[in-house]
Order: sequence, then C-alpha cells, then structure tokens
Amino acid sequence: MAEKVSSAVEEKLLQASALQAYGLARTDEERISALAVLEPLAEKGDLNAILVVAGHYSLYPTSEADLRKSFELYLRGAESEDPTCLLLVGVKYGAGEGVEEDREKAFAFLDRAIEAGSAEAYKAKAHLLLKPETFEEAKALLWRACELGVVDAHAYLGDIFYYGEFCEADPVLALAHFEKAMEGGDAYSAVMVGDCYLQGLGGGKDSSKAYSAFIRAKELGDARAWNRLGRMYLFGEGVSFDIELSVAHFRKGIEVGDRESMIWLGVAYSVPGADFEDTEECFLWTYVAGEMGVETARSHNQDLAAYLSSKAREELKAKAAPIIAQLKEGAP
Repeated sequence: MAEKVSSAVEEKLLQASALQAYGLARTDEERISALAVLEPLAEKGDLNAILVVAGHYSLYPTSEADLRKSFELYLRGAESEDPTCLLLVGVKYGAGEGVEEDREKAFAFLDRAIEAGSAEAYKAKAHLLLKPETFEEAKALLWRACELGVVDAHAYLGDIFYYGEFCEADPVLALAHFEKAMEGGDAYSAVMVGDCYLQGLGGGKDSSKAYSAFIRAKELGDARAWNRLGRMYLFGEGVSFDIELSVAHFRKGIEVGDRESMIWLGVAYSVPGADFEDTEECFLWTYVAGEMGVETARSHNQDLAAYLSSKAREELKAKAAPIIAQLKEGAP
C-alpha cells in the first residue's frame, strides 16, 4: 500500500515539474523535453497533461498526424465532461481540424460544453451559426457570451455592427462593444476604438480618445498601434506634428510585424520640406512594402521611380533585398 501511495505521489510531482517546465519553456527543445514526460500521463487520461499536450500539437503541428493527436486527446478529456475539452472537440469538428468536419457533432459537443459551464462555447456555437439565415440565433449566443464575461465576444459583435455584414451597420453599437472588449484587454478592439474615434464613428470625432486607445493597443501588443500613432504624429492629428516621432513609430511597427508601417515610413520620407525628406528612402520602403504584399505601395513606388536613375533604382532594390529576406523570415 505504501509503495502505491509513494508511486502516486512521485507521479504527481513529476507531472507538476513537467507542467511547470513546459510553461517556462522558451525553446522547442525545452518543450519537447517536457512533453516527453507529459505524453504518457495524457495517454493515461490525466486531464492537466491532456490540455497541455493536446494544446501543443494544436499550436505547433508538424503534420496532419499532430492535429489528429490533438483532437484525440481532447476527445479523451471530453469523456470526463471537462468543459474545455468539450469546447475544443466541438471547435475541431466545426473546423475539420484533425478530424473530418461534422457540424452535427460540433453542435452536440458545444451544447455539452455549455451545459458543463463553458462560456466560450456560446461564442464558438455562434461562429458556426453566423449566416444570414441563422444570424439572430448567433447574435443571441454572442450576447449571452458577453453577459458571461467572454471579452472577445464583444469584439466579435463589434465587428458585426462595424462592417454590417449580416445586419445593418450600427457604429454606436460597434464602438460600445469594442470599448467593452478593450476594457477587458483585447488589443484588436483597442485599435478599432481608436479608428472609430478618428473617423467620428459611433461617438463623434475625438482625436484625444483615439490617441489614448492606440496607446492602450500598443501596451496590449497590437503591432498596428505603432502605425496608427505614427500617422497621428505625421499629420499632427490630436498631437503636435513630429516627423521624428512618426518615423520612429513606423520603424517600430515594421520591427514588430506591421506591414502597413513600411509604406507609411516611405510616406514619411516624402513629406516636402521636412528634415527627413529623402526620395531614395521613400523608394526603398515603398519597394519593400510592395514586395511584402502591400498592394497600395506598388503604384506609389512606380511613381517615385521617375525621380531616380535606373542605376539608383537598382542599387536601392539591392539594398532592399536583405531587408525583405529578413522580414519574410520573421513573417507569420
């Protein structure tokens, strides 16, 4: 008996150590080392291990087999009516990820997740129902998710009312939902709040509120916030015109992955009379933006070509090559 107790304690300590190691892992090697301990525990049905291992194979799949393994582990966890596993099995059936798509089974698991207490399942079910013919049902589910504190359900409703894809656009409701999501820490919504106030949608034009929202988005890690703040400094909108700060924000935006910041950096270098006016730098960054898929940059770059010799253009393209390679290497 003592041996069994000792063995169970050792297994729990091993599990706790591996879970902590996985949570602190910074490299693939560290994650794989922790997984080697957790996978056998997951196979035995340990719920904590299932959630970590299945989550890993869902986030870092190297093949369809990994996605299948993730699904099967979540399915194993769902046997105990765990709300998270039920939710994720439903989501995977709905998306056909790791398993053949089956909407009937998706709804069945999501309903079980709701019964088990998953607020997120309301939003997931709404996502599957978001079609013109079932829009009202989807909207009701999203409202319920909001009532239960699902922050990105507010962002979802914000998008619906902002773009008016399934109903008439309602900027007031859109802004209200985006602001609620921003309060809950949603970075995307913080950008949308700023955009609404800059455009005067839903609450009147207010550059000060827009600036505050973009600062919040930056703090929350949305790369687009650097672009938005750079443009405010570039046009002196809500803040004093400051070309140096504008350029610094666009460069940071590029560094953290915002592609639109590339063309705006080019625009900043084209401001007439500014200390930063530099046709070659403008050409360089609009060319980089175009090569990275920002279509609006291509025509701007072609217009600039007329002001440079063919030799200068080729030299700048050569200078851009390593920048483009580095950006593509870091692209998601």
